[in-house]
Amino acid sequence: MIESITDNQLREFRLNNTGKEKVLANGLWAYSRHSNYFGEILFWWGLFVFSLGESIDNWWMGVGALSITLIFFFISVPMIDKRMKERRPAYLAHCKRVPAILFWFPKK
Repeated sequence: MIESITDNQLREFRLNNTGKEKVLANGLWAYSRHSNYFGEILFWWGLFVFSLGESIDNWWMGVGALSITLIFFFISVPMIDKRMKERRPAYLAHCKRVPAILFWFPKK
């Protein structure tokens, strides 16, 4: 659900803000710069937890959840943040206020 909501908010932002001066910082995006990734991570960890409910022998399915988490934290987010800082001047200040993936309250 989080991923769907944030994807919708991103789509609306892109349709209504074509200039480089604005940064998406409302809705769920006010609590995470990559809230759609947070939703994706939760989805994969949820699948893993449900698989454990079927059998503890499914521990190996955590590899998928761990992999997607590591890819987002160490590859996707740094690449996107670098590109956004180059394209949108206001994004640097946004990075200092809003956490990268995990939802938390923005700094004032």
